[in-house]
Amino acid sequence: MIVFWHEVIDSVEASKNLLEALWMQDEEAVAAGIDKAHREISILQYNNENSLACTINLAFYFAREYYTIIREFPTGKGFADLRFIPRKMHADKPAVVIELKWEKSAQGAIAQIKDRHYTDALKEYRGNLLLAGINYNRETKTHTCVIEQLTKEDWQEETKMSDVLEEMKTRRSIRKFKPDAIPQEILDQIIEAGTYAANGRGAQNVIIIQVTNKEKRDEIAKKNAEIMGSEGDPFYGAPAMLIVLGKKDWPTHVYDGSLVMGNLMLAAHDLGIGSCWIHRAKEEFESSWGRELLASLGIEDEYEGIGHCALGYVDGDYPDVIPRKENRVFYIR
Repeated sequence: MIVFWHEVIDSVEASKNLLEALWMQDEEAVAAGIDKAHREISILQYNNENSLACTINLAFYFAREYYTIIREFPTGKGFADLRFIPRKMHADKPAVVIELKWEKSAQGAIAQIKDRHYTDALKEYRGNLLLAGINYNRETKTHTCVIEQLTKEDWQEETKMSDVLEEMKTRRSIRKFKPDAIPQEILDQIIEAGTYAANGRGAQNVIIIQVTNKEKRDEIAKKNAEIMGSEGDPFYGAPAMLIVLGKKDWPTHVYDGSLVMGNLMLAAHDLGIGSCWIHRAKEEFESSWGRELLASLGIEDEYEGIGHCALGYVDGDYPDVIPRKENRVFYIR
């Protein structure tokens, strides 16, 4: 195979220049850089926003040096096309939210980011933020770009900040997940929320097991299905799960574990991740297989499985909130 290293070097340099133009908010240079990338990526034929997203993703290849890049993540009232989250060693760089348009307008893309609160999932980020709207005009075969910078203070005011009551009202159980992996930094935030759940006497006798290894995830799903008497996937294709277990000798372990599950699901929703409580953890960890799994992790005390929190990006539309039933609240005044 012949490798034309000068072409590789040129592409990397072009990607670096594109990222620097984004940081400098040079809209014309960003648009020109994407035009160039589109011309050079001859294998991609533009016909929709998805093909546009592929080009943008490739054009910003160098950005992976500084960012974790997530494509089409669910948050707020819909999906943002790309999100750049600064790596810890590059925390001085701005986070970036990119919205793409096909035969519409770059300014309209910026408006959509704001109107649909796509920045909600970045509320834990402490730095500045760039919003980038990119549109492709099929007639002129060119891109246009609009960039806005928001300081942390600005976008906290402009963005609908996390509202616990709102998250409670809008979270729904998800039963169809994309296979895409969830970044560890997002999983860490979800897990941390679980560790702060209310618990009996503050004893903190609930543990959480993260499972993202596909082989082990599939093994657990198979065991769970066997208990249920099914051959399907009880986790609906979710690529990650958090298993919650309570210490058996603690009188409130079931209640404490249930509160942890609630925190995990609310935190996931707040961060744009779908979730679903999957049962039969109790039966799993009463079996010799489950006890061996705990022992392999160095967990020696007796624990009861409370539930699995299945996690993943939502595949399809987010479920609507159904009306609440009446006559469920009573008052003694």
